[in-house]
Amino acid sequence: MTSTTTTSTMNNDDSAEGMASSPRTHHNNNNNNDWQKQLNIILNQRRGVLNFKDYKVTEEHVKRMKQLADTFPQVFDNPSSTPRSKWFDHPKYSMNMQMPNFHVHFRQEMQSVLSYLNKAHQNAKNGKDAQYPTKSALRMLQGSMEGLHGHVHIEERAYFPIFQNRYHQIDFQFLYEDHKHLHETEAKLVRALYDLVTTKNATTGNSNAKLLEEEQLVATIQLAL
Repeated sequence: MTSTTTTSTMNNDDSAEGMASSPRTHHNNNNNNDWQKQLNIILNQRRGVLNFKDYKVTEEHVKRMKQLADTFPQVFDNPSSTPRSKWFDHPKYSMNMQMPNFHVHFRQEMQSVLSYLNKAHQNAKNGKDAQYPTKSALRMLQGSMEGLHGHVHIEERAYFPIFQNRYHQIDFQFLYEDHKHLHETEAKLVRALYDLVTTKNATTGNSNAKLLEEEQLVATIQLAL
């Protein structure tokens, strides 16, 4: 995780002088442009708002919500009758502890991790110290994940059992599986930060999508309670 190691890694992609016609070099340049563009989009997002919209859910989640809406339309008619933008003015929203309120800072912290990593990458390219921003990213990530573990503990031992008891026809095991996926993603990112500075957003992007998917499903239930 030193500046020297990072600079060497980045120069392997940038030192293609005399090889401009190489398909491999062209492919690498395209990949670099793609992740840099995605990173810039994330770093400019307003992640401090409750009605956060800059995300893309998985196909699995879309199918799941459709199946639930077909089976239990009195609860899961969202988003046709109660889209995300209308959750916060719903008369029942303030009657329960809602997940979006607690997910805001996790999105912001993941954005900060990427900001530190971007700083490390830029420093390495310019021959400056990349170690300090890398360590800052790691500290931010570890602190955020400690908070996330506590958050998950509350959800799995308080919220999810209530939902299961209320709607016993639905198997809510997928919520626990999503948390398992989050923990596995977290572990991979922590290991990566120990070994290499990376600014690609795939890992944190998946975590962010899972938070939003969980919000959509759980908020829908709570507005119906």
